[in-house]
Amino acid sequence: MNGGAGTTPYWTDLETDVVTISDYPGFAMPCTLASATRDGIASLICSYHSMDSIMRSSWCVAPRRMATYPPYQLQRSMLVPNRLVRASFSALKYPAVPHTWLQCSRSPFTLPRSSQSQSPFTQRLLSTMGDSATPEAPSNPPPVEPSREEGRELKLLHFIYDQPNRDEIQGNPAKILDLIEEFGKTYHFMNIGRAKGKFIVDIIEEKKPEVMIELGGYVGYSAILFGDAVRRAGGRHYYSLELNPEFAAIANMLLELAGLRDFVTILVGRSDLCLDKLFSSGKVKQVEVMLIDHYKPAYLADLKLCEQLGKIVPGVSVVVADNVLYPGNPPYLEYVRSTVEQKREAAKKGPVQAYDTTGLPQKSYRSFMGADATPRFELTGNPNLVYESKLVKPETTRVSFTRISGGVNEG
Repeated sequence: MNGGAGTTPYWTDLETDVVTISDYPGFAMPCTLASATRDGIASLICSYHSMDSIMRSSWCVAPRRMATYPPYQLQRSMLVPNRLVRASFSALKYPAVPHTWLQCSRSPFTLPRSSQSQSPFTQRLLSTMGDSATPEAPSNPPPVEPSREEGRELKLLHFIYDQPNRDEIQGNPAKILDLIEEFGKTYHFMNIGRAKGKFIVDIIEEKKPEVMIELGGYVGYSAILFGDAVRRAGGRHYYSLELNPEFAAIANMLLELAGLRDFVTILVGRSDLCLDKLFSSGKVKQVEVMLIDHYKPAYLADLKLCEQLGKIVPGVSVVVADNVLYPGNPPYLEYVRSTVEQKREAAKKGPVQAYDTTGLPQKSYRSFMGADATPRFELTGNPNLVYESKLVKPETTRVSFTRISGGVNEG
């Protein structure tokens, strides 16, 4: 193990030792010292690797206790070994990334040479460092992972509405999207992104749909991006379905600022109930372009509901599904890739009365509608539809792109 460029590491095998910062009684952390200088500790490598030991171990400083030591500051990020700890640090406004490196700010983190409370290890550290040179900063510091702090969606709204040039932003969807992306560098946001966004905008420009539907609107990034594209392509309306009423309210405020409030309608509630209500109203005659990016077990169920209601039309309908590879959606991909014969055989088992979560990571559905959620309709779909489905890779990501090319008569 080596320290910074031109730096001699002092101890490289102290995996079980404890570095005690004597200025702050009780602040201790098990680690390996990578490199150290007279000016302070430059970098530490955490020695623990298990996913749960850090929060259960009595010798580890708790994030809340760290907050009681104001002189201690993080350089840009604290790199921690698991998500549980990362969330704890994020709650204290400390951006953290999941990695074994712990990078500290050197200037306020100075080890005093005279203190009655110095541990034997600290004394040995100071006596060994001598007048060594200050190590250079890492040439490629690890990226800072955006915070997942609770309430970040409301912070986004304030961030955008507090802009000093709000008059210039008013009615400008592109500038609002830029601000959402800028804010997303600090706070984690689920949005379709520019790469996949351009791919879907190209579909809109090609298909020129009268109406487009999206399942899963979150705070309105995709509704602004694609709603604006549908409007520019001569479309009539855009419908965004969102389960969370708070997210829907934030999206409406951003749509208002973007000048799209009259063009985009957000329907709040379960996607299956909203789809049934939307189709029953007569406002949507058929699915032209539909983006699926919501509750993962509902991908297949909602597609079958659209089939069952006769809204998936051969030669007209295009369905784009996001996140089918990561975190993944095997049931959906299997269905849209199946032949008519395979779907007919599966349909013989009778209507589906539960979400298919086969192969889905629990994190992709337990935190949304709960593990016990079920569809509100008995679903058979329409196994006679012929799908042409493929994975499309716009730049660094992939989406499932499905055209409904035809249908096969029963018999």
